[in-house]
This record gives sequence, structure tokens and C-alpha cells, in this order.
Amino acid sequence: MVKDEKSGWIRWRPEIAKTAVWDDLAEAIDQFEPPCNKAGEDGAAWLKEHSLRDFPLTATWVLFHNSVVHGFFAMSSNAFSVSSPSPANPEELVKEKWPCSQIKWLCRRNKGKFIGRTFFDQAVFTAYRVAQLQGNVALVIEPFDDEIAGILTKRYDFFRTAEQGQLWIPLYPEEEFQMHARGE
Repeated sequence: MVKDEKSGWIRWRPEIAKTAVWDDLAEAIDQFEPPCNKAGEDGAAWLKEHSLRDFPLTATWVLFHNSVVHGFFAMSSNAFSVSSPSPANPEELVKEKWPCSQIKWLCRRNKGKFIGRTFFDQAVFTAYRVAQLQGNVALVIEPFDDEIAGILTKRYDFFRTAEQGQLWIPLYPEEEFQMHARGE
């Protein structure tokens, strides 16, 4: 296999990890250096120790180029709770479960050439592709801590879920969500 064919977004999964052709990817994952903070360290530990065990429940995508893992994100399908006013009584809130794609982990390489937005944007793109194939309507993330929640809400137009721990963005235009909330 030509080196260039092994660059880009690659789904990290057991059959790749067992193939000698991908030894350089496995080595790059073992050497992945996250940002020097608790979230980065926990993300790297998950990638190295748990990502293959979580397959196929979680899809892990790594950005691999020049024998280096520049970052990754891991996603799964889920459901999240939203609250909206009842069509019959606007004073009453109705809680619903909506299907979603959920980011479980997202991490970039320490001092790498790619910013965190690169990995987030690819996760959004992946969630949108999934939404075209099944009924997922949003992308959900549960921030690692309050600092990361602040960064995410400052950079993106996230909503809070009914549980208040998760953040979500719609994968469809806002007017489609408003029509659903009104029962149309």
C-alpha cells in the first residue's frame, strides 16, 4: 500500500489494528500526545486503552498523516431529552427523547498543526451523513468539564438538553425543529 493511501480520516477498528499493513497507525496511536490537561490525558488514555474494546458500539475516527495521529473523535448513536412547551398548555413543559449522534471523545494532538475545530467539524459532517441514513436529528456532546462547556458554547450555537449536562446542535434547519415542537 502506498503511504499516501494511508493518510486522512481512518476508522480505527480491530481488523486494522491486527493488520501488519497498519503497524504505523497502531504505533502512532500508542505515541499520541494530547494537550497537557486532564481532558486531553483522559481522551488519549481512552483512545489507547478502550477504543478498540468499544467497537462497534463506538466509531473512532483518527486523522492520520505522515505517520502521526493528529487527533481523533469517537461517536455513537444515542437519544437525548429535550423540553418544549406543550401545544395544549404552553405553561407546561413536555419532555421528549430525540435520536442523535453523540460525541463521546474528541481530542487533538498537543501542539499539532490542526486546531480542535478540525475534529469537531468532521464529527458534525459524520453526524450529518448518519442523519441522512437514519432518524438522528442532532449532534450531542457531554463536555468533559465546565471549562470545555464554556469553550463550546462560546464557539458554537449549542442548546442545553433537558438534563442540563449535555449540549446539542441540530442537524436540520431551525424551522424544522420549530415545526416539530408546534406539533405540525
